[in-house]
Amino acid sequence: MPIVRKRGKWVRAFPFAVPKETAFAIGAKTALETPRRSFKVIKAPKGIPFRAVKQPPLPKGWLEMFRQPKSKALQGALVEKSIFAINEPGEKKGITQKGLEALARQYSFGFKTKKRRR
Repeated sequence: MPIVRKRGKWVRAFPFAVPKETAFAIGAKTALETPRRSFKVIKAPKGIPFRAVKQPPLPKGWLEMFRQPKSKALQGALVEKSIFAINEPGEKKGITQKGLEALARQYSFGFKTKKRRR
């Protein structure tokens, strides 16, 4: 069962239990196309119905777009690398205008000016 991290909590990325390979594909697809950057695959709790669904298509080399987490709290998860973080229209839609402005300021290539001492 794929789960993704949303606002600090793990939530289901798919309502049904699926095979492990399909769960990885669903988790990766969710992380690549939404603002969520972390996902992991867990064993489904009892009572969750099993569904055999078709595996979603992923880009070639999708595993290189993820890294192991640095935090022990995210142990066992895969985290989307920063260079692939905001590259899809769905990801940009999920971020507020204020967040986009903050990112633009962070990555601006302006020159830093030094203050003169008098």
